[in-house]
Amino acid sequence: MAEPNGTLWLEAPDWSAYDELTRRAIPWARWRIGFQSVVAHWMDEAVRRNVARVEIVSPDRPDALRQQLGDGAYWSREVRVHDDAPADAPEARESMANLPGLPELAPPTDGTTMIRYWLETQLQWLQARHESVSLDRQLHPRVWVGPGVQIHPAAKLSGPCWIGSRSQIGADTQIGPHAIIGTHACIDGQASVENAVVEPDTYVGSHLHLDHMIADGAALYDARRGTRVEMTDRFMLARLRPNIWEWLTGRKAGA
Repeated sequence: MAEPNGTLWLEAPDWSAYDELTRRAIPWARWRIGFQSVVAHWMDEAVRRNVARVEIVSPDRPDALRQQLGDGAYWSREVRVHDDAPADAPEARESMANLPGLPELAPPTDGTTMIRYWLETQLQWLQARHESVSLDRQLHPRVWVGPGVQIHPAAKLSGPCWIGSRSQIGADTQIGPHAIIGTHACIDGQASVENAVVEPDTYVGSHLHLDHMIADGAALYDARRGTRVEMTDRFMLARLRPNIWEWLTGRKAGA
């Protein structure tokens, strides 16, 4: 392979004003899409293009972005984050509002459209996912499952869907089509996830049906209504402890 050469210039959007419903308190470039953050998708793209350097202009909390990227050693690329565009920055910079190679979506304009944009970007990533992925296995066409996933024989999986590593899928569940289940998640019996996303370390209770929604711990985002609801009943929706079954039974390990 040729030596890395050239520079990839990127522009991160500032959507901090639209975070009143999601309350994520991190710049969009650090939001998770699929199995990794937006900026990680773009750093992977830098590796695919074999560029030597990545320059990111990020007016929205650049220090938070620097913290994630470090010195870029993980991707073996030099990376710098700028608060403002430096004098040598080209006017034509690629936007980090969307993922590499995917069509641009209408950008959010308020908290309601921010929720919709987050869901649409996730499902866009899933739809564009290549059939052959080295770290995941395919149970059926366009049904990807990560390492250590436990799926009840009575669960029904419909592609496209992606289930992250060490997740638990219960009996008589319906996963997909168009579903993303994050790592260490647990979907209890007779629940369904369709056109929806379950973020990592999230428990979805029995008989709960997610459609055009994002579940993130105890927070439920409804993309159709543009609302956020905090669930107080942890047997409906909750953030999981490190040991899923310890959390479900309420027992401490070794008790």
